[in-house]
Amino acid sequence: MAIAMLLGIPAAGTAEERKCRGTIRSKTLVNVKVPVGAGCTLKSVKVKGTVKVGRNARLEAIRVRVVGKVQAENARQASCGLVRRSGGASRSSRGGRPE
Repeated sequence: MAIAMLLGIPAAGTAEERKCRGTIRSKTLVNVKVPVGAGCTLKSVKVKGTVKVGRNARLEAIRVRVVGKVQAENARQASCGLVRRSGGASRSSRGGRPE
């Protein structure tokens, strides 16, 4: 495990989660989390897992493909343009307004 950490390889059984503050462009990611109160823009991104938008956070997704699910509970705003989901579900409640 220590060698894996030195090489930058995730340990077995842990999902890769990328925290997004600002803009991420032209990447393939496993999971994306927008932290509480943060703002995130995804442009031309493929997400193989879940996108989670924290409380009072903002997500703008442009030309994004999500294989898993999108969760935006108590988010300030979740705006999506040209987003394709291959599976999973979208869920927004209390304040998150999908556009």
